Amino acid sequence: MRYKTLAAIAPWLLAAALPAGAATISTIAGNGSPGFSDGPALAASFVFPAGVAYEPRSQRIFVADAGAQRIRMLSPGGMLTTIAGSGAMNSTGLWVAGGYQDGPAALAKFDDPLALAVNTRQTIYVADNGNHCIRKIEDGIVTTLAKSSDPTGIAVDDSDNVYVADPIDGLQEIAASGTVRHLPFGHAPLAVAVRQTGREVTLFISDADGVLVIAPDRKTFRYRSFERIPLQSSAKPAAAELDRMVEGLEPMGAPYGITALGPNHFAYTDPRASMIRMMGEGFSRMEPIAGAYSETAMAESAGYRDGPTGAALLDAPMGIAAAKNGTLVVADSGNRRLRLIKNTDLPQPVNESIFRHVDGPPHLDASRDLYLSRLKLCRYSRRLCARVLFQPRYRSLHRDPRST
Repeated sequence: MRYKTLAAIAPWLLAAALPAGAATISTIAGNGSPGFSDGPALAASFVFPAGVAYEPRSQRIFVADAGAQRIRMLSPGGMLTTIAGSGAMNSTGLWVAGGYQDGPAALAKFDDPLALAVNTRQTIYVADNGNHCIRKIEDGIVTTLAKSSDPTGIAVDDSDNVYVADPIDGLQEIAASGTVRHLPFGHAPLAVAVRQTGREVTLFISDADGVLVIAPDRKTFRYRSFERIPLQSSAKPAAAELDRMVEGLEPMGAPYGITALGPNHFAYTDPRASMIRMMGEGFSRMEPIAGAYSETAMAESAGYRDGPTGAALLDAPMGIAAAKNGTLVVADSGNRRLRLIKNTDLPQPVNESIFRHVDGPPHLDASRDLYLSRLKLCRYSRRLCARVLFQPRYRSLHRDPRST
């Protein structure tokens, strides 16, 4: 019976369950060309996959394709399908114009869906950034759940409470009843992840200051992007370089997408350096786990290469989700692909020299220039889209659902 159970596991997860070896990264969906064709995963295409979510019961991966204005789904059998969204490619063949329309999923319209979350019943919640709202996909119907000024990240817990990261509105919680309340944590939050044990929920937030972990008792643990955090890397820079605090040069990099790995451990994407990084409570180092180490400019480290994580290359990865067996699924936005990282190990605890305990909202003590440079991530995805697609993109006027 055990062998039948293993055979039912998604092929890419089964591979990850094999004996541990060197950490590797592989492509599991996308051919690298812009488009929204469905079918066998490696032959299918994305325009700009920005957000990713993993549903453990069905072992399905859901993708917010911000460039195609669609929500996609990768099945355990390796088939990519579109489950919501519509619209034709523009004349350049590089982008689909956004819109706003609720109703049947196949006819619905999105505008820059940057992130998504899925519950155990496979209800999908979408941070529809361009339409300034949160959308809900359930039973083949798309509805508008709540307003949000600039939603860039989203997560959902087992009680169907939805958490929204919005650099303008802050961190919001949408209860299952539909009530929206502001949570006084984080500073210009960009992404949020949930880890739940029983009824206790821990939140992980990437924001303008770095990463914030909110424990179930609402005490916070701050990892600041401007602290000196030694790197575990063969390409470790000189000690003096670890103290730089200018745009794109922080030791933690530029956290964007985030996923929980344990009670106080997390992995995050750094789209500027085209890297995946890992940190956690009690660690005195930040560990790059995929991508070529570089803190100077995204273009210096971006590329496309599978293989051992130390040699593999990504291009502006944005979304990230933890799957089974310690694997990570990454929306490699610039490469228009989904990547899978296997055989990653948590770093060994050393000390708590960077572990900060704060009661209530964290105090902002970064310099004004550093704050402003970090805050630029609020609109980073749109500038990144233009860079990756090699064309200027100008947002047209559209109906704002908040006015209805």
